[in-house]
Amino acid sequence: MATEPRNAAAGPPAVLHLPGDGVISVQGTFSPPGPSHFATFTMENFGISNTRSLHEDTDFVYLSVTVGANPPVFAQKSMGDVNNGTHAVNLSIEVDIPDDDTPIVFSYLVMNNGHGGNDAKAKAAQAALSTIAKEIIAHKAVTATSILVGSILVPFFGTAVAAMGAVMGLVEAGLILFADCDGWVAGGTLPYKCSDLVGKTISNNTHHPGTDSPTGCGSNSSYSTFCTIKTAPLIDTVLDLRGEWIGSPGPFISRVGNSLSIDMSALKRPTATGTVLGRSEISVTFPDDKTYTGVLQAPNLIKWSNNTTWTKVGAIQTVIDLNGQWMSGGVLGPAITVHGDSISVDMSALKRPTATGTVLSSSEISVHFPDDQTYTASLHQPGTIAWSNNTSWTKFNNSVIKHLFVLVMENRSFDHLLGFQGITGRDTQTGATTKAEDLTGLQAFNDFGNLRYAVSPTAGDKIFNNHDVQHQFPDVLAQLCGEAEAQAVAANHGLRGAPYPQVQAAAKTGFAADYGTHSDAGNPGEPMRCFAPGALPVLTALAKEFVLCDHWFSSIPGPTEPNRMFVHAATSGVFDDSPSNTDYAEIFGSKSAGDTDDGVSFEHGNIFDALRRAKVPFRIYAGDGFPQVGLLKGISLYDDVDDYANFAADIMEPAYDAAYTFIEPRYDTISQQLGLPFVNNSQHPANSVALGEALIKNVYETIRNSPRWNQSMLIITWDEHGGFFDHVTPPRAAPIPTGSPPKNIEGKDNGFMFDQYGVRVPAVVISPWCPQNMIERRQHEHSYIPATIEQLFGLSPLTNRDAGVIGLHKLATLPAPRNVTLSLPNPVAASEPSGPVPGTPITPSKVGSSIGAGVGAVSAATSITHGPAPLPPTAPGGRSAPLNLNDPWLRSALAVAIKAHVEAAPADAANIKARGFGLKTVADLEQYYKDMTPIVSNARAAARQRKVAARKQPVSQVVTTHTPETPVVTAQAFEKQV
Repeated sequence: MATEPRNAAAGPPAVLHLPGDGVISVQGTFSPPGPSHFATFTMENFGISNTRSLHEDTDFVYLSVTVGANPPVFAQKSMGDVNNGTHAVNLSIEVDIPDDDTPIVFSYLVMNNGHGGNDAKAKAAQAALSTIAKEIIAHKAVTATSILVGSILVPFFGTAVAAMGAVMGLVEAGLILFADCDGWVAGGTLPYKCSDLVGKTISNNTHHPGTDSPTGCGSNSSYSTFCTIKTAPLIDTVLDLRGEWIGSPGPFISRVGNSLSIDMSALKRPTATGTVLGRSEISVTFPDDKTYTGVLQAPNLIKWSNNTTWTKVGAIQTVIDLNGQWMSGGVLGPAITVHGDSISVDMSALKRPTATGTVLSSSEISVHFPDDQTYTASLHQPGTIAWSNNTSWTKFNNSVIKHLFVLVMENRSFDHLLGFQGITGRDTQTGATTKAEDLTGLQAFNDFGNLRYAVSPTAGDKIFNNHDVQHQFPDVLAQLCGEAEAQAVAANHGLRGAPYPQVQAAAKTGFAADYGTHSDAGNPGEPMRCFAPGALPVLTALAKEFVLCDHWFSSIPGPTEPNRMFVHAATSGVFDDSPSNTDYAEIFGSKSAGDTDDGVSFEHGNIFDALRRAKVPFRIYAGDGFPQVGLLKGISLYDDVDDYANFAADIMEPAYDAAYTFIEPRYDTISQQLGLPFVNNSQHPANSVALGEALIKNVYETIRNSPRWNQSMLIITWDEHGGFFDHVTPPRAAPIPTGSPPKNIEGKDNGFMFDQYGVRVPAVVISPWCPQNMIERRQHEHSYIPATIEQLFGLSPLTNRDAGVIGLHKLATLPAPRNVTLSLPNPVAASEPSGPVPGTPITPSKVGSSIGAGVGAVSAATSITHGPAPLPPTAPGGRSAPLNLNDPWLRSALAVAIKAHVEAAPADAANIKARGFGLKTVADLEQYYKDMTPIVSNARAAARQRKVAARKQPVSQVVTTHTPETPVVTAQAFEKQV
């Protein structure tokens, strides 16, 4: 045995070139700890009776074992021409297993191949067995009797050959399953927990009555299979044998159980095999030499019986776990296995040859793709490989969440809604009993003038006197940093790229001062009002039943529009305040013929762009025809947006395939401006909070009662605080780089560098996979929504805000969905306060103290019985009054209305935009609204008919094009795939 050092001149590593690659997923949920036992899965024999294939043919046996999130292990054997009788198979797979509840799935298939080729069918068998195992492991369904793979029910422990054949047809389109008379003749699936196998031998003897075959083949052949599963403890050696060794150039040792395989190819020698004899001794047979024993000396030495030695090469520890399955182009495909610093990439799911590579450093790899070239890649936590050709992969997440729903409400802070609810629960990270960080037991206040205004549980269903609480960028700066700081910034004409000022402690913030100065001088304490215990029965019930996030902050200290952009894009681009009417005219008026390309765009697009590129289905449901999401470039108000009124019926349909569903409340902003009957259930002041509670209840109950419930997660949050007090100081944020070379984005209106989060808002994460009554204390912001979508469905991060964070789907930690018996109460409308918030004189003894929380009487609650009354025109002077384009809600609603009008009548785009952005008076708006409403309504109705018809079409008729490098992911197939 030679002892010269290994030649280090390996070929350059590589990265992948896949046109149209998307990215991202998440680390496997079930990666087991270090193994302590190994399991051997063997098909001992099979028997045949009533054979009909007496001509010369071949039977093939396929075995598969999947342990947790590890890649599946396969073995196959040709049995030759066999007919009636019992035939020894003796095909085995050994896998290491831990002593815990990690799921493990054993599967087998037998095929009577006739005279057909085996390669395609072997791939189909592997794909089917792998798909079934992934579904079982993803759902932790080892104690069930069957698993639903798409619409195919696969039974456990008994014969499953027919179901497996159907799954093969699913994963291998166009496969002819039974063209060789018998085809697939036996198959079964045996799922367990690893801990159930320790110290046991399990036998499985199953009869397989045969499958239907083409006419003329005769009666079905019957097979009976005899399989065993045996476990044995690993011998604990004094050193880890697995990995690369120096002593010749580079032998590489693999160990499964107590068996060893040594790759000697670097020496141009055949593979050696051996056995672990004891803690410090091994025996290995080298086919071109003889058998040697080796003595193991910790930490890294093998002393062979021929007086040579091998020394272990220390493996480089990477920042992410490379082993496992990855998403490429939105498609689950590549599977990486790391041996020491060597990488093998199974590309068979993408119909490409296996790639090989090397770990270069803790954050860089190189891989050679035989059908392409060599690429390098950088590794990013929690699970992204960013290749040198600007594509990326993400770690596939075996998540039980297949349908993510998001509802974003309007303009309420955490303290305002939940500060006095006294919610307790268990910490999501420690399991310890904890309390939400609220106002109970605290005394919080704001000073303005010579009076002190304390927080109190006296909020009514609407704002007292219907004055809105201001929340534009300058207002929020005053609320967080104090009036003096806000005045200084205003005098400087904005921040001009300077850091955001220091946020004050709660007692020194300027919520009361800003409201008293800019909204209602007679009632500065209005932002300090909070809802009394019992006044929000729907929200509090959901928060107590599922997961309450008590450190979720708005993404910027500013208004609705930029914060909602973060929900969709993990950035608001250059917008650090509400876009002006001029902004909208420029954004939507740049084309003479408008289409969905009109709208706000971002350097890396938005989450809907990413989903569309990866062919992952999504839906948007909106409460009215002019939702805020329509401001985005690429969003069609007709093709992409459905009326929320259709949501309950749609989600019950088998064709409901949306991986991501975004829900927007009803605003009716234009109707409200015109004094027409309207419904606003967004909870935006001064509208009814109880109407918003009714929407939340309806969304939850619709999902809860749907077939999607056991695969769902619903996130409910608020876009920003709406000017209401919250006592938790929001943290600093990371600026957002853009361009090449990168430069941090500076806000266009205020010179804000996006280096500060906004005020805390409520957020509740709802899923049957979430434990009951949990409180999530870790910090979140709106960018965690696109991050969760990316990690669930294989997409790339959009900005630094959604990169490297832990998605909210990780809160779904139960081993099985729990039976949620919660019955939500009806919403109530809190009684309106009888007068302004009383202030108490500031005395010297009170200055700088935190006492004096003048808690008023708890407001009564009455059942909600009707919607809000119509409002008169907002501007004095009736219909001839100037249009109030200082109202950011009117500006944004009007921009979306113009976009909808243009999309319905593109030939008249130039005139529509000129008219819409040129409106001057309330009468102008009234006439425009009257003229465009039937056009938009008809277009919406026609679009709905098209979508309903398309959703009823078979998958093959819906999909049109794809590239060989990026297999298409259809709407229905996506859920089955993941």
